[in-house]
Amino acid sequence: MISCKVKSTFCATAALLASALLATAQSSDKNVVGNESSVRLSDSEREDMGDIRPAKPDSFLSHLRGSVQAREEFVTNAKLLGNHSSGDLLSFPTGEVGFNHALGHGLSIDTVVRAESAVYADHGNRSFWGFSGNTFLDWRPKPTCPRLFVGAEPYHYTSYDTGHRLSEAMVFSTGIDNGYVFNEHRTLLTVAYKFSDHFASPAQDDRYVNCATVSLTHQFRPALFGQLFYQFQYSDYINEPRRDSRHVVGGNVIYQFTAHLYGSFGADFIDNDSTQALATYQNFAAHAGLTLQF
Repeated sequence: MISCKVKSTFCATAALLASALLATAQSSDKNVVGNESSVRLSDSEREDMGDIRPAKPDSFLSHLRGSVQAREEFVTNAKLLGNHSSGDLLSFPTGEVGFNHALGHGLSIDTVVRAESAVYADHGNRSFWGFSGNTFLDWRPKPTCPRLFVGAEPYHYTSYDTGHRLSEAMVFSTGIDNGYVFNEHRTLLTVAYKFSDHFASPAQDDRYVNCATVSLTHQFRPALFGQLFYQFQYSDYINEPRRDSRHVVGGNVIYQFTAHLYGSFGADFIDNDSTQALATYQNFAAHAGLTLQF
């Protein structure tokens, strides 16, 4: 199914790049990712550490964040059929707004609403636009403990060519992740696992997805970051005899022009093996983009 394959393939790189940008944004001017000064403690955690001063009141706007992104990507297999048989240039304009609020006792809630689009230069009938988002309840007992999360991730995509719905789903997910900082706070190793249950329309896209990701982010210069990642995803389709195994490997380079403006370029390779012959494919992609965070 075109919509399912496009959604899972092209959003994987965007999600990993977003994680690298978030790590970059949280770094200080002197040290990279994971600097203890960037950790926001709850009131209970502050008391556990011996700080009993009253927390400063937060305004509603202090919990909001947003970003706009323009990304260009060349792919060797726009149709996602076979191996590198349909090269194309894609444009991905994206805008999102997020909200995060600490609930105390290591709990927090995080919500993102996103408007996005994919425009194909040569395969215009595959271009689409839509909305996606997520709401997660996070639990991290201590700042150094892994994060446990559970939540929902809805999405809806519509074809530019026909105006008809390509795909929509309500996805319920749970998982665990953690970051390990070393090398004088200049390197961050992130390990993550997520299980998702997709209730999709059309129903043939209903599936269970297990996804494991390992990424390494390093600060080379005060404003220059690099990331390598590997991701394995196993999809078990509920309403048809189909099983997919997908390997993604790639890297990103990120440069921080200002406190809010980031540039990035990178590449990734996807190898998707499926029990359905038409869903087996390989794709190489190279991308460059600008992200404005506020």
